This record gives sequence, structure tokens and C-alpha cells, in this order.
Amino acid sequence: MKKKITLYLNPYIALLLSFVSPLPIYAETLASDILVSDNPVIAFTQTCAGAPWPNIVWIHVHDNEETARQTALHALSQIQQGCLLDLRHGGNREVSVQNSQVSYQFDPNRIFTPKGRQSALKCRQGNCALAKEQLDQASNSFLNQYLIHT
Repeated sequence: MKKKITLYLNPYIALLLSFVSPLPIYAETLASDILVSDNPVIAFTQTCAGAPWPNIVWIHVHDNEETARQTALHALSQIQQGCLLDLRHGGNREVSVQNSQVSYQFDPNRIFTPKGRQSALKCRQGNCALAKEQLDQASNSFLNQYLIHT
């Protein structure tokens, strides 16, 4: 005989909302863009609460995941140390690129390795080899500037 399980979400939602709060006023926010072929594709902000950790950066890549963004900002405000790179690309999970030569999209969670970029790239029309090249260049530029600390 199966036992019926009833799950009440209201207390859990209230608990989650109690954790979600804006960063304190001392947080530093910087804004920039990731360019593909001289066009901004992804705008991002870097929000720091207190001193950054050496060699540790939090990154939020899917623009449609607001709960994840708010949770990360809340955690930063609680520990008062660290930085979050928050990628903004039209409120969608995937990033879409369209210019005069090519149209493609990709999952930004897969930009960290060449193999990941190759498997995430969805070329819709145009020069697909150029799409791969543009994505590789933009990803490597972003990674070298913001995530790889030597």
C-alpha cells in the first residue's frame, strides 16, 4: 500500500523569500560587455561585497534564473566577501547572436572549455565556422580578463 505524501510549499517559499535581500550599500558594482564581432552580446555586472577572495569568483550565467542570482547576492551580503559576475543576455537561458554574417545561439554554461563551446554552439544560419571562431574569441577574451588569475 502506497502512502500519500502531501507537500506544502508555502512555508518553503516564505523561508526562501526571507533569505533573498538586496546587497548592502557598500557593495561595489562594475558593468561591462562581452563583444562578438564589435557588438555587445552579453552585458555583465561584477558585484563585490567587501574584499574579493583571491582566485575565487562566483559567476551567474543563465539570465532566466533569477532565484540563483538573488541567492548568490544574498550569500555575498551575508559573508561580506567575494564577487559575483552576473551575465545579462536578454532574460533567456541561452545567448543568441545575430549579425550580418551569422546567426547562432549557445548555452553560456558551456563557454569555459573548447569542447563545451563546440557542443553548445547551435548555428542557425550563415557561416558556422565563423560562429565558432567568434564564440571562441569572445569566450577566451572573457575568461582571460575576468576568470583566469595567474
